[in-house]
Amino acid sequence: MKYSIERATVCIINEQIMPSEDAHNVPNVIQEEWQGSKDSTSFQQQCFEELKEIVCSLPKVIVKDEPFDRILAVFVSVVKEFQERRSLLDPLLPAILPTLIGYVLDPTSSDLLRLDSCKLLYALQEVRGSKAIVNHLPCEVGLVQPVLSLLQRHLDAGDRADSWKEPYVLLLWLNALCQTPFQLYCYQQGGENVGENLLHILVGFFNCRSMLKETAAKVLSSFVTRPDMARYMIELFETCLKEMARLQGSSSSEDTYTLDAWCIFLIRCFKKGRRDDLLEHAGRIYNELKSLDTCAWTNSNDIRRRKFWAKLIQRIGMVFLKPRQATWAYQRGTRSLLVGPSSIGAGETVEEPLAEEDEETFMVESFSPEVDEILNTLFVLLRDKDTIVRWSAARGIGRICSRLSKTLVSNVVKSTVELFSPLHSLGSWHGGCLVLAELGRRGLLLPEQLPSLVGVIQRALYYDGSRYGFSGGTIVRDAACYVCWSFARAFDAKDLQSFDLELARSLVCVMLFDREVNCRRAASAAFQEIVGRLSIFPHGVEIFIHADYYAVASRTLCYTEILVFVAEFSEYTRSLITNLLAYRVSDTDENIRCLAAQALQLLVRFDRLHFLSVVVPELLTMVQSADTTAQHGAILALASVTVALFKQCKNTSGQLAESFNHFHQEVLPVVIDIPKVMEEKGAFSKGRQLMLWTAIADLYENIFLEGKVHTSYEQMHSILQLLEESLLNSDSKVRFAIARAYRAMGTNMDNFLRSSHATEINLDVNLKLNAILCAKVEHKCIASILIVGSLSKGVLAPRMDKVITILISCFKDETYRRLWWEAKETCLIAMRNFCLTFVPSTDQAAAERMQLLAGHFYKIYDHQIVASKLKERTFKGDVTLRIRRAAIENIREFIKHAIRHNLFMMPDRIAVGFKQLITESLDGNLTQRQIACDCVSELLLLDPLSSSIPCYHDLVDIFLSKDENGQNPTWELETFAYTRLSKLLSLSYYQYGALFGYIIAAGSASVSLSTITSKELLNYFRKMRNIQWKLKEYFENFLQVCSDNAQFKWFALPMLRVLEKLLLSEFTDDRLESQLYASYLERILYLADVCWTEAKNIPVLEARISVYCDCIQPFQRRLASFAIQRTLSYLTHPFPVIRRYAAERLFERLTMITMSDSTLMVNVFEILEQTDWNTAVEDVELTRDQLVSLLNTIVSG
Repeated sequence: MKYSIERATVCIINEQIMPSEDAHNVPNVIQEEWQGSKDSTSFQQQCFEELKEIVCSLPKVIVKDEPFDRILAVFVSVVKEFQERRSLLDPLLPAILPTLIGYVLDPTSSDLLRLDSCKLLYALQEVRGSKAIVNHLPCEVGLVQPVLSLLQRHLDAGDRADSWKEPYVLLLWLNALCQTPFQLYCYQQGGENVGENLLHILVGFFNCRSMLKETAAKVLSSFVTRPDMARYMIELFETCLKEMARLQGSSSSEDTYTLDAWCIFLIRCFKKGRRDDLLEHAGRIYNELKSLDTCAWTNSNDIRRRKFWAKLIQRIGMVFLKPRQATWAYQRGTRSLLVGPSSIGAGETVEEPLAEEDEETFMVESFSPEVDEILNTLFVLLRDKDTIVRWSAARGIGRICSRLSKTLVSNVVKSTVELFSPLHSLGSWHGGCLVLAELGRRGLLLPEQLPSLVGVIQRALYYDGSRYGFSGGTIVRDAACYVCWSFARAFDAKDLQSFDLELARSLVCVMLFDREVNCRRAASAAFQEIVGRLSIFPHGVEIFIHADYYAVASRTLCYTEILVFVAEFSEYTRSLITNLLAYRVSDTDENIRCLAAQALQLLVRFDRLHFLSVVVPELLTMVQSADTTAQHGAILALASVTVALFKQCKNTSGQLAESFNHFHQEVLPVVIDIPKVMEEKGAFSKGRQLMLWTAIADLYENIFLEGKVHTSYEQMHSILQLLEESLLNSDSKVRFAIARAYRAMGTNMDNFLRSSHATEINLDVNLKLNAILCAKVEHKCIASILIVGSLSKGVLAPRMDKVITILISCFKDETYRRLWWEAKETCLIAMRNFCLTFVPSTDQAAAERMQLLAGHFYKIYDHQIVASKLKERTFKGDVTLRIRRAAIENIREFIKHAIRHNLFMMPDRIAVGFKQLITESLDGNLTQRQIACDCVSELLLLDPLSSSIPCYHDLVDIFLSKDENGQNPTWELETFAYTRLSKLLSLSYYQYGALFGYIIAAGSASVSLSTITSKELLNYFRKMRNIQWKLKEYFENFLQVCSDNAQFKWFALPMLRVLEKLLLSEFTDDRLESQLYASYLERILYLADVCWTEAKNIPVLEARISVYCDCIQPFQRRLASFAIQRTLSYLTHPFPVIRRYAAERLFERLTMITMSDSTLMVNVFEILEQTDWNTAVEDVELTRDQLVSLLNTIVSG
C-alpha cells in the first residue's frame, strides 16, 4: 500500500469525528496534518474500493469457476493492512456486510457462494474482532429460522474440514439473535418450535470440530440463560453432567474438546444466569463435578482443564453468596488524575466509608462449607505451575471476597501472606501477588493491613527463585510491581504516607537494577502511577522523568547515567548501595555482576566513608563464601571500588583520612591475598576458572597499575609463585587471564632490584628463560613465555636481546617443537607486550629513539611479518590461523605505537608490513579477513602514514569508500569483499600478494568462495588481453606466486584447481599459436609436475591429472606428448579410483581436440572405454603400454 495506516487514521478523524465546520477550532499542528493528509485519503479509499469490488464480484467469480483462494488471499492481505488500526475498518463494515449477509441468506445462492461469503466474514472478524462484526449483523426475529436452516444443512452434510468457517460465522450471528427480546418458546415457524429446534441444533454442534464446539457452547449458554428458557437450562445441566461423566476417562482429543465445551457452557451459565434459578442446583452440580475422579481437576496435565475448573468453581461460589455491597470495604483513593492530594483544600476532608453491617449476621449468611471448600481449591490453583490458571484463581478469590464479611476477607489476606514463604514455589509467590492486586483493586485491603503487606511486597520485588543456575522470578517481580501500581488506585495518600520511603526505594532499585526489561518497566510504571496520583515519593517527578518507560529499557543506561542522577538524592543513596551488595553483586548473570561493579564505582563519591567502613568489609566477607558467582562479583566490585577510593580519598583529612589509612594499611593486604585464600578453599578447582582469574586480573591491574600500590617482597613472592603454579594447570584462555594478573603484580619487582633480593630475582628470571628453551611439554613452554612476557620493564631491560632471541628461536626450531603452534602464538603476544612496555619518553633524544628502533623494535617488527606468512594445514584445519592473526594485529599495533610516540620508522618497513596486511585481507577465513581489513582501514586513517604507503589514494578508495547504499564496507560478505578487493590486482606493488590470496580462495573447497574469486581472477585476465605488457606482468606474477609456493602441501591443491580453470578459460587454440602463451603453457605444465603431492592424496592427484589433460593441445605437440605420458602413468596407479579418473579425463580431452590419424584415435577411444580399470595393476599394464604406443604414433604424426 502506498500510504501508511497513520495517515489513514488522520483521514478517518477528519471525515467522521471532526465535522468540517469545526475545523477552525482544531490546533494549527493538527490542521496542518489534515491539510497534508489530503492525498492519504486515497489509501483508505483504495482499500475500501478494492474490498467492495471483491465482495460485489463474488457471484461472478463463482459462476466463472475462478480460483477463490487467490481472491481470498488478496482480501485478507488488504484487511490486514488495518491490523494496527482496526477501528479504521468501521466505516467499511456497513458498506460490505449487508452484501455478504445477502449472499448467505439468499435462497438462490449456491453453497459455494455462501461458503466463500462466510470466509470473507471470518477474515473481517479475525482482524476487527467478533463484537464489532456482530454489532452490524441484523437481529430481526424472522432471521432466526434461516440461520438455523443453514446450520442444520451443515450438520446434515457432515463436519467437513474445508467448510467450518461458515457455521462459525453463523453461530456468532445466532448468539446475537438469541439475546433479542422476544419469546422464543412461543415462536413457531413452519409448524416447529424455534426454541426446541435451536436447542437441538446447538447440541448437535458439540460433535463437530473444536472451535465450533466452543462457539456452540457459548451460544447455547446465551440461549438457556434467557428468562424464558430457564427450564431448558436445568435439563441441559443434567445432560451436561452425564456427558462429562461419560467423557471423563477418554484419551481422545475430540472427546477432550467436547468436555472442554461443556465446561465452557457451565461457566457461562453460572456467569450469566439468574441466581434464583441456579442456587438450588449449584450444590448438586458442584458435588457431582467433584466426584468425577478421572477428570483430576486440580491435578490434570491439561492446562485448559485446570483453568476451566478455576473459572467454574468461582462462579458456583458466587451463586452461593448473595450479591451485596461490602460496606466495610475501603473507599478507594483518587480515581482521576485531575483530583489529587494537592487539589484538596485545607478545610476539606476525604469522605469516610459507609457504616458497617452487623458482622455476625453477615458471617452466618455468607459462610458455607461449599464456599470454604471453593476458596481452599482456588488457593491450591493459585500455586499452579501455569500463569493463566493462577490468574483465573486470583480473579476468583477477588470476586468471592467482594461478597464476604470483613473478618473472612481478613483471613483470606492472612492466608495469602502465608504464600510468601521461602519454602513455597515460584507459583505461590506469583499467585499471592495477583490476589493482593485483585483485592486492592476491589477495595478489600484495609489500611491497617498495610504494614504486613508492604513488607511482603518488598520481598517479592526482589524475589529471584534461582534453581539450578536459572532464574525464574521474573513473573513474581512483575506481579509485585502490579500490586504497587494497584496501591496508587486503592489507597489515599495519607494511608501510604508511612511507607512512602520504603516503597520508593524498593521501586527505584527494581526499575534500575532488575535483570529483565519488563520488570524495570513495570516498576517504572508503578512509580509513576504513585507519584502521579498520590505525590508521596520524595523527588518522584524528577526521577520518573529520567527513568521513564523508554529510558529503563537500556540496562547499561540504568546502571550508569540514571543511577548517578538518582544517587544525587540522599534518600536513595544508601538503599542503592545496599541493593547492589545484597542482590546484584552475587547475581547469577555475569553481565549483571559486571554492571553492579561499575555502579558501585560510580557511587563511591556519594558516600566514601560508608564504602570504607561497610562496603569493602562486606565484599571481603562475600569472597570467603562458597558461592563461586558471589566470589566473582565481590572481586569485580572490589576492583572497581578500590580504584575509585584511591582516586577520591587521597589528600583528605579528618575521619575520612583515618579510615582510608586503615584501609590502605590493614585491608588492602587482605585484598591482595585473595587468590591465596581462594586457592586454600579450592575455589579454582570448582570450575569457572576463567571467570575468577579474569576478575583477579582486573583487581590487580586496578590496585597496582591504576593505584600504584607497593607491596612487601614476601607477599609479592608468594602471590607470584601461586600464579606460576596456576599457569601450568590451566587452559589457554585461563593462562592469559593469569598472565594479566602476573603482569600487574610483577610491577613491584622494580622496587626490589637494588635491594638484597635482586640476586634472587635475577636468578629466577634466568631460570624462566632457560625453561623456554628446555621445556619438553608445550604447556610448560607457554607458561614460561607468559611469565617472561609479563615481567616488569626494569627486569627485562638488561636482558632484552636475549629474551627476543629466545622467543624468535621458537619459530626456527625444527624438532618436535615445530608443531607447538600455541607456543608460537604466545611468543607473538609476549613480543607485543615488550614493545608496549618499552615506551620511549617524550623528552628522550632522537638518537636514543633510533637506538630503540634499531636495537629491538625493528627486530620484533620484522619477525611479525615473517610470522604472518606462516601457513600449515593438518587434519584440524589451518593450525597457523591464530598465529597469523596475532601477527597482523601486532603489525598494526607496532605502526600505531611508532606514530603515537614519534618513532620515525623507515617507509620501506611500513610498506612491507602494509603489503602483508593486504595479503591477509584476502584470506578465506571470514574472521581473519575482517580483522585484516579493519587493520588496513584503521592505518589508512592515520595522516602521517600517507607518504609511506604505496598507492595510498587507491587503497583509501578500496577500503574506506562507502558501498552503493552509502553503508560502511561489509568485509564479512564474500561477494562484496572479493569484488571490491579485486581492484588490488591492478596495483603493481600489491599484485603479488593479491594473486596469492585469490589463488588460495579460488581453489578452496567452499563452492561460493571459489566461484566468486575465480570469476574475479579470470575477469582480470580477460580485461588485460589487449594490453600486452600488463598481461605479461600479470602472468609473470601469477606464475611466480605458484612457483614460490608449489612445494607446500597447503598450496598445491588450490594452485592446481586454479590452473585447471585458467587453462580452460584462456588457453584456446587461437591464442596458443602465440609464442607468449606457448611459453606460459610450458611453465604451467612444469608447475603441475613439480608441485607437492603424495601417493595417497586423492584430491591433489585428480587435480594434477586434470591439469595434464588440459595441457594436451594439438598446436603444441611436444608439450602434448609430455602431458600424455604423465597422464598415462596414472593408469597403473595403485588406487583404482585414480586409474578410472585418469582414463575418463584423458578420454574427455581427446574427444575435444583434433589429431591427425582418426583411425588410431578410434582405437584409443575403444581401449579407454572398454577397459575395466578396477582390475589389478598387473592386468592393465599391457593396456597402458598399448595406449602409449598408439598415442606416441598419433602425436609424432
